[in-house]
Amino acid sequence: NTNAPAVINGLTDVLAITGGGGNTTIALKADGTVWTWGDGNNGMLGDGGNSGRSTPGIVAGFSLIPQQ
Repeated sequence: NTNAPAVINGLTDVLAITGGGGNTTIALKADGTVWTWGDGNNGMLGDGGNSGRSTPGIVAGFSLIPQQ
């Protein structure tokens, strides 16, 4: 848990990363997959649940997002 940039173990080839509301982080990898972690309130992690997680998890249904 940090307010400064940090290396996230196991998360490689990241093209873009952003902070969402409610302590949620979202990463887009080079392979087009989307990964989220943080507080999971109101389904903010995109997994249909309300539980948070401290490690990145892939969001199903968001694959092969084209880059511009």
